[in-house]
Amino acid sequence: MNDKKKDRPTAMMIVLGMFELIVVAIISLLSYAVEVVPVPDGAAPITKIIAAVIAINNREISFAPSDVFDTLKHDDGTMKKAIVLSLTAAILCFAYVLNGNGKRFHKKGIEHGSAKWGSQNEKNIIADTTPDGFYNNVIVASDVFLVLDRKQRDRNEQRAKDKKGGG
Repeated sequence: MNDKKKDRPTAMMIVLGMFELIVVAIISLLSYAVEVVPVPDGAAPITKIIAAVIAINNREISFAPSDVFDTLKHDDGTMKKAIVLSLTAAILCFAYVLNGNGKRFHKKGIEHGSAKWGSQNEKNIIADTTPDGFYNNVIVASDVFLVLDRKQRDRNEQRAKDKKGGG
């Protein structure tokens, strides 16, 4: 059996880890900007985020490490929640990629929705198997035909029962 865990290159894992750290850092700095930017009391959260993005774009905020850690120490919890949630999401994504079994929920090489149609005798019951009856069938699959005439299907079924001896 092909084990997808062995197929994952180390470089991809390192790139994924770096991407997750960058996302966590961006979310952390955005939450810091939301804490620092002055907005009216009772403003909607989206207003705070928009004001923070504008302040970042206009370079009105200092991202000095001492300022960031001081805000982290004395904030009302928004920045801590953002950091914890983004780190948790990053760890869960990394764990899924690292430990995922890589299985797909489909049969490779077989079209979606494939089904076994039964034995050849069962296929012959629902098809017109007479020499002239080919054009009396609807093609359902490459080897399965459905007879258009219901009476012919009933005759096929009766013949199959008679062959088994269950008439």
